[in-house]
Amino acid sequence: MKPVVPPQVRSPQTIESEVSSPRFIDRAWWVRSSVGASGWALVLSLIVVAVDGSSPTNVRVLTTFLIYLVVALGLQTFSGLSGIISFAHIGFMALGAYAGALFSTSTAIKLTEIPQAPHFLVHAQLGFWPSTALAIVVVMLAALVIGIPLVRLDGAPAAVATIGVLVIINAVLSNLGSVTRGAQAFYGIPIATTLYVALAVAVIALVAARLFRDSNVGLGLRSSRLDVLGPAASGVHVARARLIAWTLSAGIAAAGGSLYAHYLGTLLPGEFLYDLTLTILTMIIIGGPTVSGAVVGAMIVTLATEFLRRAENSFSVPGLSTVVLGVLILATLIVRPSGLLGRWEADQWLRHRWKRSRSKRATGEGDRPGPGENAPLPRNHATEVAGPEGPARATSATEWRS
Repeated sequence: MKPVVPPQVRSPQTIESEVSSPRFIDRAWWVRSSVGASGWALVLSLIVVAVDGSSPTNVRVLTTFLIYLVVALGLQTFSGLSGIISFAHIGFMALGAYAGALFSTSTAIKLTEIPQAPHFLVHAQLGFWPSTALAIVVVMLAALVIGIPLVRLDGAPAAVATIGVLVIINAVLSNLGSVTRGAQAFYGIPIATTLYVALAVAVIALVAARLFRDSNVGLGLRSSRLDVLGPAASGVHVARARLIAWTLSAGIAAAGGSLYAHYLGTLLPGEFLYDLTLTILTMIIIGGPTVSGAVVGAMIVTLATEFLRRAENSFSVPGLSTVVLGVLILATLIVRPSGLLGRWEADQWLRHRWKRSRSKRATGEGDRPGPGENAPLPRNHATEVAGPEGPARATSATEWRS
Protein backbone atom coordinates (compact mmCIF):
# COMPACT_ATOMS: atom_id res chain seq x y z
CA MET A 1 0.00 0.00 0.00
CA LYS A 2 1.47 3.33 -1.07
CA PRO A 3 1.88 5.95 1.64
CA VAL A 4 -0.34 9.00 1.38
CA VAL A 5 1.74 12.04 0.46
CA PRO A 6 0.29 15.24 1.92
CA PRO A 7 -0.17 18.11 -0.55
CA GLN A 8 2.68 20.56 -0.68
CA VAL A 9 1.88 23.90 0.92
CA ARG A 10 3.41 26.79 -0.99
CA SER A 11 4.27 30.04 0.66
CA PRO A 12 2.95 33.37 -0.68
CA GLN A 13 6.51 34.21 -1.75
CA THR A 14 6.66 31.03 -3.86
CA ILE A 15 3.31 31.78 -5.51
CA GLU A 16 4.39 35.35 -6.25
CA SER A 17 7.64 34.16 -7.84
CA GLU A 18 5.74 31.66 -10.00
CA VAL A 19 3.23 34.26 -11.14
CA SER A 20 5.97 36.73 -12.03
CA SER A 21 8.03 34.13 -13.89
CA PRO A 22 8.43 34.40 -17.69
CA ARG A 23 6.36 31.19 -18.10
CA PHE A 24 3.31 32.78 -16.50
CA ILE A 25 3.62 36.26 -17.97
CA ASP A 26 2.07 36.36 -21.42
CA ARG A 27 3.74 39.22 -23.18
CA ALA A 28 1.91 38.77 -26.50
CA TRP A 29 -1.64 38.78 -25.14
CA TRP A 30 -2.44 42.14 -26.71
CA VAL A 31 -1.49 40.81 -30.15
CA ARG A 32 -3.97 37.93 -29.89
CA SER A 33 -6.63 40.25 -28.47
CA SER A 34 -6.12 42.76 -31.29
CA VAL A 35 -6.33 39.98 -33.87
CA GLY A 36 -9.56 38.73 -32.30
CA ALA A 37 -11.09 42.21 -32.37
CA SER A 38 -9.83 42.72 -35.92
CA GLY A 39 -11.73 39.63 -37.01
CA TRP A 40 -15.03 41.15 -35.91
CA ALA A 41 -13.98 44.50 -37.38
CA LEU A 42 -13.46 42.77 -40.74
CA VAL A 43 -16.87 41.09 -40.52
CA LEU A 44 -18.59 44.39 -39.73
CA SER A 45 -16.71 46.15 -42.53
CA LEU A 46 -17.78 43.54 -45.07
CA ILE A 47 -21.40 43.88 -43.94
CA VAL A 48 -21.23 47.67 -44.24
CA VAL A 49 -19.71 47.49 -47.72
CA ALA A 50 -22.40 45.01 -48.80
CA VAL A 51 -25.27 47.11 -47.40
CA ASP A 52 -23.96 50.53 -48.46
CA GLY A 53 -25.83 51.70 -51.53
CA SER A 54 -28.81 49.43 -50.91
CA SER A 55 -32.23 50.54 -49.70
CA PRO A 56 -32.44 53.33 -47.10
CA THR A 57 -34.18 50.90 -44.74
CA ASN A 58 -31.20 48.53 -44.73
CA VAL A 59 -28.81 51.41 -44.17
CA ARG A 60 -30.94 52.68 -41.28
CA VAL A 61 -31.11 49.24 -39.63
CA LEU A 62 -27.35 48.70 -39.96
CA THR A 63 -26.53 52.16 -38.63
CA THR A 64 -28.84 51.60 -35.67
CA PHE A 65 -27.18 48.24 -35.05
CA LEU A 66 -23.71 49.81 -34.97
CA ILE A 67 -24.86 52.53 -32.55
CA TYR A 68 -26.47 49.99 -30.22
CA LEU A 69 -23.40 47.78 -30.53
CA VAL A 70 -21.17 50.56 -29.16
CA VAL A 71 -23.48 50.97 -26.14
CA ALA A 72 -23.67 47.19 -25.66
CA LEU A 73 -19.87 46.98 -25.69
CA GLY A 74 -19.80 49.63 -22.98
CA LEU A 75 -22.24 47.62 -20.86
CA GLN A 76 -20.29 44.41 -21.50
CA THR A 77 -17.06 46.05 -20.37
CA PHE A 78 -18.53 46.44 -16.89
CA SER A 79 -21.38 43.96 -16.43
CA GLY A 80 -19.86 41.22 -18.58
CA LEU A 81 -16.62 41.24 -16.60
CA SER A 82 -17.82 42.03 -13.09
CA GLY A 83 -21.08 40.07 -13.12
CA ILE A 84 -22.98 43.11 -11.80
CA ILE A 85 -26.04 44.07 -13.84
CA SER A 86 -25.95 47.78 -14.60
CA PHE A 87 -28.95 49.88 -15.61
CA ALA A 88 -26.95 53.11 -15.46
CA HIS A 89 -25.21 52.85 -18.82
CA ILE A 90 -28.23 54.11 -20.73
CA GLY A 91 -27.98 57.16 -18.47
CA PHE A 92 -24.33 57.55 -19.50
CA MET A 93 -25.44 57.19 -23.10
CA ALA A 94 -27.92 60.04 -22.50
CA LEU A 95 -25.21 62.22 -20.96
CA GLY A 96 -22.94 61.54 -23.93
CA ALA A 97 -25.74 62.35 -26.36
CA TYR A 98 -26.57 65.69 -24.74
CA ALA A 99 -22.93 66.63 -24.17
CA GLY A 100 -22.00 65.88 -27.78
CA ALA A 101 -25.04 67.79 -29.01
CA LEU A 102 -24.28 70.84 -26.86
CA PHE A 103 -20.70 71.02 -28.13
CA SER A 104 -21.60 70.60 -31.82
CA THR A 105 -24.91 72.44 -32.31
CA SER A 106 -24.57 75.83 -33.95
CA THR A 107 -24.52 78.96 -31.78
CA ALA A 108 -27.52 80.47 -33.57
CA ILE A 109 -29.73 77.50 -32.70
CA LYS A 110 -28.55 77.44 -29.08
CA LEU A 111 -29.24 81.16 -28.70
CA THR A 112 -32.81 80.36 -29.71
CA GLU A 113 -33.25 77.17 -27.68
CA ILE A 114 -31.13 77.70 -24.54
CA PRO A 115 -30.20 81.40 -24.32
CA GLN A 116 -29.66 81.09 -20.54
CA ALA A 117 -27.06 78.36 -20.84
CA PRO A 118 -23.45 79.07 -19.78
CA HIS A 119 -21.58 81.28 -22.23
CA PHE A 120 -19.01 78.66 -23.23
CA LEU A 121 -21.75 76.14 -24.08
CA VAL A 122 -23.75 78.60 -26.15
CA HIS A 123 -20.73 79.66 -28.21
CA ALA A 124 -19.13 76.21 -28.52
CA GLN A 125 -19.49 74.90 -32.07
CA LEU A 126 -17.18 71.97 -32.73
CA GLY A 127 -17.14 69.17 -35.26
CA PHE A 128 -18.41 65.67 -34.59
CA TRP A 129 -15.12 64.10 -33.51
CA PRO A 130 -14.00 66.88 -31.09
CA SER A 131 -17.48 67.12 -29.56
CA THR A 132 -17.63 63.34 -29.15
CA ALA A 133 -14.20 63.29 -27.51
CA LEU A 134 -15.23 66.03 -25.08
CA ALA A 135 -18.49 64.20 -24.34
CA ILE A 136 -16.54 61.03 -23.51
CA VAL A 137 -14.25 62.92 -21.13
CA VAL A 138 -17.17 64.63 -19.38
CA VAL A 139 -19.09 61.38 -18.94
CA MET A 140 -16.03 59.48 -17.73
CA LEU A 141 -15.38 62.14 -15.08
CA ALA A 142 -19.01 61.95 -13.94
CA ALA A 143 -18.84 58.13 -13.88
CA LEU A 144 -15.64 58.24 -11.85
CA VAL A 145 -17.29 60.36 -9.16
CA ILE A 146 -20.44 58.23 -9.13
CA GLY A 147 -18.52 54.96 -9.17
CA ILE A 148 -16.29 55.55 -6.14
CA PRO A 149 -19.00 54.54 -3.64
CA LEU A 150 -20.99 52.33 -6.03
CA VAL A 151 -18.27 49.80 -6.91
CA ARG A 152 -18.07 48.67 -3.28
CA LEU A 153 -21.55 47.17 -3.56
CA ASP A 154 -22.26 43.63 -4.73
CA GLY A 155 -25.16 41.74 -6.23
CA ALA A 156 -28.70 43.09 -5.90
CA PRO A 157 -27.73 46.25 -3.95
CA ALA A 158 -25.36 47.24 -6.76
CA ALA A 159 -28.02 46.64 -9.43
CA VAL A 160 -30.58 48.70 -7.49
CA ALA A 161 -28.02 51.48 -7.10
CA THR A 162 -27.48 51.58 -10.87
CA ILE A 163 -31.25 51.96 -11.35
CA GLY A 164 -31.02 54.97 -9.04
CA VAL A 165 -28.22 56.42 -11.17
CA LEU A 166 -30.37 56.03 -14.31
CA VAL A 167 -33.37 57.71 -12.67
CA ILE A 168 -31.24 60.58 -11.32
CA ILE A 169 -29.61 61.25 -14.69
CA ASN A 170 -33.01 61.25 -16.39
CA ALA A 171 -34.44 63.61 -13.77
CA VAL A 172 -31.52 66.02 -14.17
CA LEU A 173 -31.82 66.07 -17.96
CA SER A 174 -35.61 66.52 -17.74
CA ASN A 175 -35.45 69.43 -15.30
CA LEU A 176 -32.32 71.28 -16.38
CA GLY A 177 -34.25 73.39 -18.85
CA SER A 178 -31.66 76.14 -19.19
CA VAL A 179 -29.15 73.66 -20.67
CA THR A 180 -31.08 70.70 -22.09
CA ARG A 181 -34.52 72.30 -22.71
CA GLY A 182 -35.89 69.92 -20.09
CA ALA A 183 -38.69 67.65 -21.26
CA GLN A 184 -38.91 69.51 -24.57
CA ALA A 185 -37.04 68.26 -27.62
CA PHE A 186 -33.50 69.51 -28.16
CA TYR A 187 -33.35 69.90 -31.94
CA GLY A 188 -30.98 71.30 -34.54
CA ILE A 189 -28.17 68.82 -33.87
CA PRO A 190 -26.03 68.46 -37.02
CA ILE A 191 -26.41 65.09 -38.74
CA ALA A 192 -22.92 63.60 -38.77
CA THR A 193 -23.41 59.88 -38.05
CA THR A 194 -23.08 58.11 -41.36
CA LEU A 195 -22.71 54.38 -41.86
CA TYR A 196 -18.93 54.57 -42.02
CA VAL A 197 -18.65 56.94 -39.05
CA ALA A 198 -20.69 54.51 -36.96
CA LEU A 199 -18.46 51.66 -38.20
CA ALA A 200 -15.30 53.54 -37.20
CA VAL A 201 -16.57 54.20 -33.67
CA ALA A 202 -17.77 50.59 -33.35
CA VAL A 203 -14.35 49.25 -34.36
CA ILE A 204 -12.60 51.52 -31.84
CA ALA A 205 -15.02 50.35 -29.13
CA LEU A 206 -14.43 46.71 -30.11
CA VAL A 207 -10.66 47.01 -29.80
CA ALA A 208 -10.86 48.94 -26.52
CA ALA A 209 -13.32 46.47 -24.95
CA ARG A 210 -11.31 43.43 -26.04
CA LEU A 211 -7.95 44.79 -24.91
CA PHE A 212 -9.40 45.71 -21.52
CA ARG A 213 -11.04 42.30 -21.14
CA ASP A 214 -7.72 40.50 -21.65
CA SER A 215 -5.62 42.98 -19.67
CA ASN A 216 -4.43 42.27 -16.14
CA VAL A 217 -7.19 44.47 -14.69
CA GLY A 218 -9.77 42.70 -16.83
CA LEU A 219 -8.50 39.29 -15.75
CA GLY A 220 -8.74 40.28 -12.11
CA LEU A 221 -12.27 41.56 -12.62
CA ARG A 222 -13.35 38.39 -14.41
CA SER A 223 -12.05 36.31 -11.51
CA SER A 224 -14.43 38.16 -9.16
CA ARG A 225 -17.63 37.41 -11.08
CA LEU A 226 -18.83 34.70 -8.71
CA ASP A 227 -16.57 35.14 -5.71
CA VAL A 228 -15.14 38.45 -4.51
CA LEU A 229 -13.33 37.14 -1.44
CA GLY A 230 -11.17 34.62 -3.29
CA PRO A 231 -9.61 37.08 -5.77
CA ALA A 232 -9.26 39.69 -3.03
CA ALA A 233 -7.35 37.18 -0.91
CA SER A 234 -5.11 36.48 -3.91
CA GLY A 235 -4.15 40.13 -4.23
CA VAL A 236 -6.76 41.41 -6.72
CA HIS A 237 -7.98 44.90 -5.85
CA VAL A 238 -11.59 44.23 -6.85
CA ALA A 239 -12.97 47.69 -6.09
CA ARG A 240 -10.25 49.40 -8.11
CA ALA A 241 -10.74 47.02 -11.05
CA ARG A 242 -14.48 47.67 -10.95
CA LEU A 243 -13.95 51.42 -10.87
CA ILE A 244 -11.65 51.31 -13.90
CA ALA A 245 -14.14 49.16 -15.82
CA TRP A 246 -17.06 51.36 -14.74
CA THR A 247 -15.32 54.52 -15.94
CA LEU A 248 -14.13 53.03 -19.23
CA SER A 249 -17.52 51.48 -19.98
CA ALA A 250 -19.24 54.82 -19.33
CA GLY A 251 -16.95 56.45 -21.88
CA ILE A 252 -17.81 53.81 -24.50
CA ALA A 253 -21.53 54.25 -23.79
CA ALA A 254 -21.07 58.04 -24.15
CA ALA A 255 -19.55 57.52 -27.60
CA GLY A 256 -22.65 55.55 -28.54
CA GLY A 257 -24.81 58.38 -27.20
CA SER A 258 -23.01 60.96 -29.31
CA LEU A 259 -23.50 58.76 -32.38
CA TYR A 260 -27.18 58.51 -31.51
CA ALA A 261 -27.60 62.28 -31.15
CA HIS A 262 -25.83 63.06 -34.41
CA TYR A 263 -27.87 60.42 -36.21
CA LEU A 264 -31.37 61.53 -35.15
CA GLY A 265 -30.72 65.27 -34.83
CA THR A 266 -33.24 65.55 -31.98
CA LEU A 267 -33.12 64.42 -28.35
CA LEU A 268 -35.70 63.79 -25.65
CA PRO A 269 -34.82 62.64 -22.10
CA GLY A 270 -37.61 60.08 -22.18
CA GLU A 271 -35.85 58.17 -24.95
CA PHE A 272 -33.13 57.04 -22.51
CA LEU A 273 -35.14 55.04 -20.02
CA TYR A 274 -36.40 51.51 -19.54
CA ASP A 275 -37.24 50.49 -23.12
CA LEU A 276 -33.74 51.20 -24.39
CA THR A 277 -32.25 49.70 -21.22
CA LEU A 278 -34.18 46.48 -21.83
CA THR A 279 -32.96 46.36 -25.43
CA ILE A 280 -29.27 46.74 -24.56
CA LEU A 281 -29.47 44.33 -21.62
CA THR A 282 -31.09 41.73 -23.85
CA MET A 283 -28.12 41.94 -26.21
CA ILE A 284 -25.67 41.12 -23.41
CA ILE A 285 -27.82 38.38 -21.88
CA ILE A 286 -28.43 36.59 -25.18
CA GLY A 287 -24.88 36.87 -26.53
CA GLY A 288 -22.95 36.25 -23.32
CA PRO A 289 -20.44 38.15 -21.16
CA THR A 290 -17.82 38.58 -23.88
CA VAL A 291 -17.04 41.04 -26.65
CA SER A 292 -18.09 38.46 -29.24
CA GLY A 293 -21.26 37.86 -27.25
CA ALA A 294 -22.09 41.56 -27.39
CA VAL A 295 -21.69 41.55 -31.19
CA VAL A 296 -23.81 38.42 -31.68
CA GLY A 297 -26.44 39.61 -29.21
CA ALA A 298 -26.64 43.03 -30.87
CA MET A 299 -27.14 41.38 -34.25
CA ILE A 300 -29.92 39.10 -33.01
CA VAL A 301 -31.79 41.76 -31.03
CA THR A 302 -31.54 44.41 -33.77
CA LEU A 303 -32.93 42.06 -36.40
CA ALA A 304 -35.64 40.79 -34.05
CA THR A 305 -36.63 44.32 -33.04
CA GLU A 306 -36.88 45.44 -36.65
CA PHE A 307 -39.02 42.42 -37.58
CA LEU A 308 -41.29 42.92 -34.55
CA ARG A 309 -41.62 46.64 -35.27
CA ARG A 310 -42.95 45.84 -38.73
CA ALA A 311 -45.29 43.23 -37.25
CA GLU A 312 -46.61 45.82 -34.77
CA ASN A 313 -47.36 48.23 -37.61
CA SER A 314 -48.93 45.57 -39.80
CA PHE A 315 -51.14 43.88 -37.20
CA SER A 316 -51.65 46.85 -34.84
CA VAL A 317 -50.22 45.02 -31.82
CA PRO A 318 -48.45 47.67 -29.70
CA GLY A 319 -45.83 46.49 -27.23
CA LEU A 320 -45.11 43.24 -29.09
CA SER A 321 -41.36 43.88 -29.29
CA THR A 322 -41.08 44.54 -25.55
CA VAL A 323 -42.95 41.33 -24.73
CA VAL A 324 -40.81 39.25 -27.08
CA LEU A 325 -37.59 40.71 -25.69
CA GLY A 326 -38.73 39.77 -22.19
CA VAL A 327 -39.48 36.23 -23.38
CA LEU A 328 -36.04 36.01 -25.00
CA ILE A 329 -34.39 37.05 -21.73
CA LEU A 330 -36.33 34.42 -19.76
CA ALA A 331 -35.63 31.69 -22.31
CA THR A 332 -31.91 32.47 -22.39
CA LEU A 333 -31.60 32.52 -18.59
CA ILE A 334 -33.40 29.16 -18.35
CA VAL A 335 -31.81 27.31 -21.27
CA ARG A 336 -28.32 28.84 -21.38
CA PRO A 337 -27.63 31.26 -18.49
CA SER A 338 -24.13 32.08 -19.78
CA GLY A 339 -25.44 33.24 -23.18
CA LEU A 340 -25.00 31.77 -26.63
CA LEU A 341 -21.20 32.04 -26.63
CA GLY A 342 -20.69 31.51 -22.90
CA ARG A 343 -17.28 32.54 -21.67
CA TRP A 344 -15.61 32.12 -25.05
CA GLU A 345 -14.54 34.78 -27.47
CA ALA A 346 -15.15 33.66 -31.05
CA ASP A 347 -11.45 33.51 -31.95
CA GLN A 348 -10.62 31.64 -28.73
CA TRP A 349 -13.32 29.07 -29.43
CA LEU A 350 -12.04 28.55 -32.98
CA ARG A 351 -8.47 28.19 -31.74
CA HIS A 352 -9.62 25.73 -29.07
CA ARG A 353 -11.50 23.59 -31.62
CA TRP A 354 -8.52 23.66 -33.98
CA LYS A 355 -6.19 22.44 -31.24
CA ARG A 356 -8.58 19.64 -30.33
CA SER A 357 -8.92 18.50 -33.94
CA ARG A 358 -5.14 18.62 -34.38
CA SER A 359 -4.70 16.58 -31.21
CA LYS A 360 -7.17 13.96 -32.46
CA ARG A 361 -5.33 13.63 -35.76
CA ALA A 362 -1.93 13.41 -34.06
CA THR A 363 -2.82 10.86 -31.37
CA GLY A 364 -5.94 9.14 -32.64
CA GLU A 365 -7.18 8.97 -29.05
CA GLY A 366 -10.12 11.37 -28.96
CA ASP A 367 -9.65 14.52 -26.95
CA ARG A 368 -6.40 13.50 -25.28
CA PRO A 369 -4.05 16.50 -25.39
CA GLY A 370 -1.14 16.34 -27.75
CA PRO A 371 2.55 16.86 -26.97
CA GLY A 372 3.27 20.09 -25.18
CA GLU A 373 -0.40 20.76 -24.37
CA ASN A 374 -1.66 21.06 -20.83
CA ALA A 375 -4.09 18.35 -19.77
CA PRO A 376 -7.38 19.66 -18.33
CA LEU A 377 -7.82 19.37 -14.59
CA PRO A 378 -10.90 17.81 -12.96
CA ARG A 379 -13.99 19.96 -12.64
CA ASN A 380 -13.61 20.14 -8.88
CA HIS A 381 -10.21 21.73 -9.42
CA ALA A 382 -11.57 24.60 -11.49
CA THR A 383 -10.95 28.20 -10.61
CA GLU A 384 -13.42 30.80 -11.82
CA VAL A 385 -11.82 33.41 -14.02
CA ALA A 386 -14.21 34.28 -16.80
CA GLY A 387 -17.75 33.21 -16.24
CA PRO A 388 -20.14 30.72 -14.70
CA GLU A 389 -18.69 27.78 -16.63
CA GLY A 390 -15.27 28.22 -15.02
CA PRO A 391 -12.24 26.96 -17.02
CA ALA A 392 -9.65 24.69 -15.50
CA ARG A 393 -6.94 26.19 -13.32
CA ALA A 394 -4.58 28.21 -15.47
CA THR A 395 -0.88 27.48 -15.46
CA SER A 396 0.04 30.35 -17.75
CA ALA A 397 -1.27 33.78 -18.59
CA THR A 398 -2.34 32.50 -22.02
CA GLU A 399 -4.73 30.02 -20.37
CA TRP A 400 -6.09 32.71 -18.06
CA ARG A 401 -6.80 34.97 -21.02
CA SER A 402 -8.57 32.16 -22.89
